[in-house]
Amino acid sequence: MDSPQAHWRFELLGAMRGRLGDHVLERFQTQKTAALLAYLAYYPERRHTRESLVDILWPNADLDAGRNRLSQAVGWLRAQLEPPGSPRGGVLLADRQSVGLNPPSFVTDVSQFEAAIHAGAASEDSAPMDERRRAALQQAVALYHGDLLPGHYDDWALAERARLLGLYLPALRRLIEDYERRQEWDRALDYARRALAADPLAEELHGDLMRLLAASGQPAAALRQFKEMERLLAKELGDEPSAASRQLIADLRRIAPSPRTAPAAKRGAALPLQMTRFFGRETEIAQVRALIETGGARLVTLAGMGGAGKTRMAIETATRLSAHFQDAVFFAPLADLNDARLIPSVLADLLTLPASGDSMPLERVASALSARPSLLVLDNLEHLIDEAPPLIRTLLELAPSLTILVTSRQRLNLDGEREIDVPPLAAPTEELSAAPPDAALERLTRIDSVRLFVDRAQSVRPSFALTPQNAEDIARLCARLDGLPLAIELCAAWAQTLTPAQMLAHLTRRFDLLVSRRTDITPRHRTLRATLEYSYLLLPPDLQDFFIRLSVFRGGWTLDAATAICRDVPEQGALSTLEAITEMHERSLVAAEEVNGEMRYRMLETLREFAVEQWTMAVEGPLQQRHAEFFLALAEQAEPHLASPEQAAWFARLEAEHDNLRAALDWLIARQDEDKGLRMAVALSKFWEMRGYLREAQQWLERLRNLPSHVPQDNLRLRARALNAYAVSLQGLTDLTQAEIYAREALAAWRTLDDASGMAGSLEILGEIAMMHEDYGPAVRLLEEARSLAHGAGDQVMTASAVHSLGRIALARENWTEAWSNLSESLRLHRTLGDQNKAAAALNNLGLVARYRGELMAARDLLGQALSEHQKLGDRHRVAISQLNLGTVNRLDGQYGDALAALTQATTLALEIDDRRVQAWCIKEIGHLACAEGRFEQGMRLLSASESLRKALGISFSPADPDELDRDTALGKAALGDAGFAAAWTAGGALSATDAIEEGRANRV
Repeated sequence: MDSPQAHWRFELLGAMRGRLGDHVLERFQTQKTAALLAYLAYYPERRHTRESLVDILWPNADLDAGRNRLSQAVGWLRAQLEPPGSPRGGVLLADRQSVGLNPPSFVTDVSQFEAAIHAGAASEDSAPMDERRRAALQQAVALYHGDLLPGHYDDWALAERARLLGLYLPALRRLIEDYERRQEWDRALDYARRALAADPLAEELHGDLMRLLAASGQPAAALRQFKEMERLLAKELGDEPSAASRQLIADLRRIAPSPRTAPAAKRGAALPLQMTRFFGRETEIAQVRALIETGGARLVTLAGMGGAGKTRMAIETATRLSAHFQDAVFFAPLADLNDARLIPSVLADLLTLPASGDSMPLERVASALSARPSLLVLDNLEHLIDEAPPLIRTLLELAPSLTILVTSRQRLNLDGEREIDVPPLAAPTEELSAAPPDAALERLTRIDSVRLFVDRAQSVRPSFALTPQNAEDIARLCARLDGLPLAIELCAAWAQTLTPAQMLAHLTRRFDLLVSRRTDITPRHRTLRATLEYSYLLLPPDLQDFFIRLSVFRGGWTLDAATAICRDVPEQGALSTLEAITEMHERSLVAAEEVNGEMRYRMLETLREFAVEQWTMAVEGPLQQRHAEFFLALAEQAEPHLASPEQAAWFARLEAEHDNLRAALDWLIARQDEDKGLRMAVALSKFWEMRGYLREAQQWLERLRNLPSHVPQDNLRLRARALNAYAVSLQGLTDLTQAEIYAREALAAWRTLDDASGMAGSLEILGEIAMMHEDYGPAVRLLEEARSLAHGAGDQVMTASAVHSLGRIALARENWTEAWSNLSESLRLHRTLGDQNKAAAALNNLGLVARYRGELMAARDLLGQALSEHQKLGDRHRVAISQLNLGTVNRLDGQYGDALAALTQATTLALEIDDRRVQAWCIKEIGHLACAEGRFEQGMRLLSASESLRKALGISFSPADPDELDRDTALGKAALGDAGFAAAWTAGGALSATDAIEEGRANRV
């Protein structure tokens, strides 16, 4: 293969990036994608098997998942490395077995570094340095921009990082020795400082620097360097300087003149006094301390959006670092400074340094902060971000013992800078609502945002407390406020006049509520709106517009979605969109995370609402229309894949976009666009069914039916599909009467259209409803007709579904042989179609056949397989059913603990998805479990509750009953007596489903 005309240059030292002419590739799909490219470039001499790459990069993933991630990464890299017009395989060589890079197509800085090291090597250590060797070593040192692949911790990278450092340091020391011999002190000192930065615990490198400082006429600086080395060795290694180092310093002390430098900064320039308690941030503070105390970091930036609490965290961190710096900690507030050139003067005033006509303020500040290891906090630097970084770099260079901690809404982008993200505080999640009240209350007391809210509320109303009565409102408040500390403090301040419930009601206009009347805080922190406006106004106009447009998304977005919806000019394209999103991420306005192998972006709801306030009429309508059309297209694109081998990926994608799909459908309904609304609802119906959103499906379809306009009769097919979807949602919610009405209406429409597949679908729904009423004869006839129509139309999906339903009827009628035959055929057909979810449903029902045959081991195996598949696909409805059935099998097998665990999970899910039929079965099963364990009073109450619920729903518990119910009620009467049994049965009949489930959870002894 011919070598490409242009060569890529891959840089692995100090960062991971690629260069092709003026194009720079430095943002990767994922960190693992970057690691893959680095590995291939680092070992160019061979092709690597896919299995070996999976083992190296995804060691904890199973082989199939790892190969899938590898394929995604290879595909992404090919798109970047071989742009349109490039020959395929010109750079990236990949087939089904192996992956590699085409060696003639690229070079790496590592290969150039090693070549320069080799060229600079002497045949003998004592050989004098000539110009050729000197130039080669200078080139090698210049190429070494930092450690190999910083931030990557794969074993191969760690080993090679150490090896390359072992080449870099000797090269530096050879250059130090050469320039020392030539008495070119500035060059020698520069290389000595570079060496020490690379290995700050190497005493010989400290010795090099001290020796050079002394030889160049700077004995006082050499003494300071010794003190720094002494401190580091004691702290990090528990050691002290060698005799040679101590002798060198003793000699220097005898000859050192009285220093004429700026006075040392006064110890303990006060950190701002804090009058309130600090909550959370333990992880972030520990990260900062580790970077500074043990990691040698000299510049750390706390980056986060406005109101995230960066200043307060910086003060708390500096306080905890005071002992490390022996109280040499200084705090410089810069929010009110408008010119970065004034920073040195501000710092000189802060350090109370005397004015001097002989030196510039920056030099005096650097000299003062060099007297001993010091920590300088520069607070609120974001508005000076263009001019301040060079000044900070110079200050760090002039003061080698100085560490700087910055707070900013974006990083400085300086070499050696370490960024710590300051996110909002952890907020309560919806999972708490499913926990018992006492447990939920106890967990709330450990959540930082809740603790902050309660503390600040108590500052204005001392009697305020977290109670069972207000716990849910406080949890919802903290969640609605995104855990943002400023928003929580502003909201809690209203506790003297509003209850948490009233605060929630006022949050519909959150920016009017979140206002402070305090006079001791900066104007931009007195209202949440002012804080966000400050961040917004720092954006250039094009990013302001893009930020506003991104607020159309709910729950996040992908790059493709942002490109399609938020860009008006097509030629701006995906790359321009990526650059805009990246810049806003760097400004802490957008968060990014990898979901299902793809990067997703999101903004906090507080930010989104602020951005929506900036919408104009010219933007709002077209933007929401593009959003609705994009997600309608996505729903319709996904629909045919939801019963295919790709169903897992498509269900996951729809789940990720669920909030966007809801927003799009809501907008279509608000616009009374019934046609597009029904199209979206129909396309999403299978997703709603599988993921347990049947109540939501019913509500959307009800809203669509209530629109004043209707789908025209010439679109009867869409109307029929919508009626079927409506019937399925109502059937799942056990509203069987209404479900039958809509299914029959749909059937009539399909007959008008003479659509056999459509008729089969409606007939199957009617057959399922008849089965739930125990009308087995009509149910069989309906399903046989559905199977015949589907088979005649060549509709394999509907044929397999009808066969499955016939198997379920045979199961209910206790015809085990016929049930096994039909369900086995259904399993085969669904596996052939690639519909793993329906195949798992067949496995579940085959497990039930085994259970009723008394084959408990086989039943447990089949049900376990079904559960595993349903969990992988996220089918909450069928996960609940499989857990319910496993609980039954474990009870019958005497495994009562396992039975309760499975039933508890089933009931939790059934409550979450509002599946009343599964709730009734769970209550029944927990009642049988209570009887099996001899708790007959509780068992009778629960069995009575389940019977009441069954009758109210109009469903059957066959084939389990009446046998199991008769057996346990007889045992209950014998144990409790007639009066005791009657009392328990009456009490149980009055329980709601939720109360019965809660009793089953709480009263097991």
